[in-house]
Amino acid sequence: MNTAEDITINGKDGKYLAFENMKILRWKIGDVELSLTASLEKDELLKVAESICKDERKGEKVKP
Repeated sequence: MNTAEDITINGKDGKYLAFENMKILRWKIGDVELSLTASLEKDELLKVAESICKDERKGEKVKP
């Protein structure tokens, strides 16, 4: 595949590209542009991407 495929990650529009063993996902969360590159299969790469989400706890201090 040499063209981008439209995908959705947690309700956000994104793109999936595959070049032989290299797969790329690109999407935005708010003002942050994200790109994930790996040799994982598409479904596994999507699982990783879906685990990344915006922290909605604005102003809260997070304890380590």
